[in-house]
Amino acid sequence: KLLGKGEIPPPKRVAYDELLMGQMDSQWVEVEGCLRSCIYVPKAMPSQLGGMEAELATGGGRLVVEVFDHGVSQNWVDGTLRIRGICFHKFNQKRQFYQMYLVVPEGEPVVLKEPPAPQPELPTNRVDSLLQFPQAASFVHRVRVSGVVMYQHPGEFLYLYDGERGLFVRTAQDTAVRISDAIEVFGFPAQGDYSPILEDATFQVVGHLQALPKPIFVKSPNDAFDHDAELVSGRARLIGSLQQENGWVYSLQMDNTVFTASLLRSSGDQSKLKLELGSEVSFTGVCSVVMGSLMPRNPLHAPQSFRVLLRSEDDLRVITPPPWWTAQRILIVASIVVSLLAAAIALVILFARTRLQRQQADRRSAEAEFAAILKERNRMAREIHDTLAQDLSGISAQLEVARKKLPAGSEAAQSHLDLAHATARSSLQEARRSIWNMRSQVLEGRSLGAALSELLEHEARAAGISPEAVITGKVRRLPAAVENDLLRIGQEAIHNAIRHAKPTTVTLELEFAAKAVSLSVRDDGCGFDPNDTSFTGKTRFGLKGMRERAQQTGGRLTVRSAPGQGTEISLEIPVV
Repeated sequence: KLLGKGEIPPPKRVAYDELLMGQMDSQWVEVEGCLRSCIYVPKAMPSQLGGMEAELATGGGRLVVEVFDHGVSQNWVDGTLRIRGICFHKFNQKRQFYQMYLVVPEGEPVVLKEPPAPQPELPTNRVDSLLQFPQAASFVHRVRVSGVVMYQHPGEFLYLYDGERGLFVRTAQDTAVRISDAIEVFGFPAQGDYSPILEDATFQVVGHLQALPKPIFVKSPNDAFDHDAELVSGRARLIGSLQQENGWVYSLQMDNTVFTASLLRSSGDQSKLKLELGSEVSFTGVCSVVMGSLMPRNPLHAPQSFRVLLRSEDDLRVITPPPWWTAQRILIVASIVVSLLAAAIALVILFARTRLQRQQADRRSAEAEFAAILKERNRMAREIHDTLAQDLSGISAQLEVARKKLPAGSEAAQSHLDLAHATARSSLQEARRSIWNMRSQVLEGRSLGAALSELLEHEARAAGISPEAVITGKVRRLPAAVENDLLRIGQEAIHNAIRHAKPTTVTLELEFAAKAVSLSVRDDGCGFDPNDTSFTGKTRFGLKGMRERAQQTGGRLTVRSAPGQGTEISLEIPVV
């Protein structure tokens, strides 16, 4: 409840670096600085207060200040203000602040300690005198520079030329000016990438010249480094072009130095210039030096390259078109010659491979027969396990129960039951031994990865193909059913790749993950369309069998292929 009226304690006078420490959050503070900009913020709701959003330069930084319900006049820009308010910091979830601002509460006055100097009374400065640290000068306040406009991007920046040097000016003023208009600029000096610039500037047109001075012709990048923010021209070779959201960027080369020429959307029509790569072109535009990295032992921050800002499409013209023997045409001719040589070699190899193909056909027939035998052996093993072995196990269990329930004194029956029980157990062991002997023997004495690698190398060596096997993860033994299905699927995939795809390389990848095992067989052969239902070759039956095995183990089989782009068969089986 309201207890009465108190007194606000005196604010703490702080500098900008103290606010950066974050310890002044929500504290009543006082700062002084130069007003750089001031924007009116209207009311969002009738119950809210309108006010101004100002930016104050203080202590080497810039501080945003929100002032409610009382005036900070735009005529105070460049004046020295004393502001009392509450400092706020916005923090992220890591307790790091990312924005700092000052809020002046309603009724707290903003004091204008030093009014700004009237613009007409400011002396006109030369561009080359900016940031030269003359005696009794201050870089906090704005300066006056006059010159002619070389380029303008309305609402963002412009370039001017004072007769000796060029200057980059950042200004939010969107008044349109023409190239060669004479203007006066009032702005705050600041450090640019290579030369001084003006920030938070305003300008006014005072006249118009008939034409700009002639651009400075540069013969090398070193010449361009001496004319930052000035109008330059030269010759270079076009090596690339790229369309961006704000216009076109052309890559040019001069004396083994690559630089860019940009044509922004504000420069007129944005249709791509009809320029061929390799052409020698002439360019005209505003130069902007690009700095390299500052070396620790080199006190001189040397320029690395430069950019050119084109004023219109006429600033980039073709002098000499590219020669007919371009890199692209040389590549086409070389490709034709290589293709003819490859065709001649193929004809020679064709006759030599006739006998080899006949031998391969015989081998494939034998492999198919062997695969059919193995499949039948495995089927019979499953049948014996699911029928005979299970029945013998049940008989043995029943005999054991009957033997325990015989009454005392039935020694003759007891001996017969013991003999029957021993016979059933012996028959069960023989059935299990038969099941084991009928299973695939490839995995006995070796791991799944070793078996697949040996199988791939054997198949590829016989066909004259380069094999590659990659096994990753923590190698371990898997359940017998999973290992057998992985072995059979891998064998079928390798066989299909070598037999049907005509590849030069077959790659097998086996990955052991924490809860799954993945198998991939990839070739660079002719490929096929997996969605083509009219295809009825033997590969379809192999794929069908692989899918059935994958479904039995709860896995997912994926086939990726396209004509001329090779084939990849991948399988992922969950393993607990």
